[in-house]
Amino acid sequence: MPTARIRLIGTLIALVLHTAIVQWLSPTTDSEGVLHSPWWLAWLFLAPMALVGGLSARQRWPFMAGVLYATVNLALDLATLVSGLTHDAPLLPLGLSTGPSAFLSFLAMLVAGQGTFAALTNVRLPATRLPSPPSRLSP
Repeated sequence: MPTARIRLIGTLIALVLHTAIVQWLSPTTDSEGVLHSPWWLAWLFLAPMALVGGLSARQRWPFMAGVLYATVNLALDLATLVSGLTHDAPLLPLGLSTGPSAFLSFLAMLVAGQGTFAALTNVRLPATRLPSPPSRLSP
């Protein structure tokens, strides 16, 4: 069974690939220019790739950062979905762009949380067995 590190790397790469496909299929200009701003693209692509880099270097901090990143992504996806539904946006493009992203963000949040918990509770046992204390029952 793959470790939480490998599962989180796979989930983040899948999220980046989905985002790249959605960005590629989206029109080159949107009404406010938000989709193609450098800060937005950095959040969508550089942040998860930085987490993958940290996980590849076997660091522990990307697990908690992954929980935060996935939580914000899930909130943005749900806000986009609610906004689109209330403004009569076409359901198929809206669902195909936010549905998989929301699922992958939720999955990344769960896996990163599991990795955070495992990293924090990783208690190592001593290499040798400690001697037992003397018994108090001997006369």
